[in-house]
Amino acid sequence: MTWFEVEQIGKYLDWLELQLDQWRLGRHQMIMEKAELTRAIHKAESVLHKDISNPVMRDYLVELRRRSDECRHRIQERLKLR
Repeated sequence: MTWFEVEQIGKYLDWLELQLDQWRLGRHQMIMEKAELTRAIHKAESVLHKDISNPVMRDYLVELRRRSDECRHRIQERLKLR
């Protein structure tokens, strides 16, 4: 995974967190974003399970994983309410 790909996941999470903070996503959108989050998480995890020589990238991927989990949890909770 390149830094560009890692940064794209970070930008996506920035956008998604903002949408969740402002309650801008409808039920259908949340279901779609939950699927997109799952793909991003799997991509990051596949890289984390490899031996990454760059500790900065590893730390950033761990942070992205944490943020992804938090977004997924928020979406799951909101889908229960609707």
